[in-house]
Amino acid sequence: MVTLFLGQLLISYACLISGVFFYSLIQKQKNYCDKNLFVFLITGLIGMTLLGQLLVLFYPVTIFFTLFIFFSIQGYIFFKWEFFKKTFINIYKSLQSLSIYTVSAIITIWFILIFLEAGPTLMDDTESYHIQMIKWIQEYGSVPGIANLHERFGFNSSWFTSIALFAYSSTNNYYTILNGVLSFWLAFYLLTHIDRIFKKDESISKFESFACILVLFICALSWPVLRGNVSMANYDA
Repeated sequence: MVTLFLGQLLISYACLISGVFFYSLIQKQKNYCDKNLFVFLITGLIGMTLLGQLLVLFYPVTIFFTLFIFFSIQGYIFFKWEFFKKTFINIYKSLQSLSIYTVSAIITIWFILIFLEAGPTLMDDTESYHIQMIKWIQEYGSVPGIANLHERFGFNSSWFTSIALFAYSSTNNYYTILNGVLSFWLAFYLLTHIDRIFKKDESISKFESFACILVLFICALSWPVLRGNVSMANYDA
């Protein structure tokens, strides 16, 4: 569980700096970016997946490619230090304003998700062909005609490339770690928005308030959305 916790932190940080890096390129008129933390995380994941999708056409996608992107952006931070510094300070201030009840709820849900992720995979497809496809991507890249080996190998998805970027161990739990990260991000996003609702933030409409509470309730009630998602490598959970 400890390694899963650390892995989720590292993945979140890698996606965060990748997202900030993207906005540092397109927002030249500002010396910082004031977007939501969730936006940075998703943007960073999309950007890294796009690079992985281009690479996999010619080479295997391994953790070394992820490390190359990570350290390249770390080097870039020194050239855009003020932008990154002020953006990170802005993110920190938004997190600092969270109530103790919201922080407690976030930590509790995170612990539950990691506990479930540390257990066995609960979907047959994950062990039958999801992990197989991820290993093909990590070891060989794109293989023409691979669906001739098994029809399920033709059900490919860019999500497998995303997982290949961050699956740093051959243990099944690390092939599901990105699903666990995404489940936590979703819960974190909804809880931080609900926190703003209880603080009567006027920037949030009544419709948005109702939608956030309803979505969180559905996520907690429906097994596949948050809890089941952390124990599989499925791309449509």
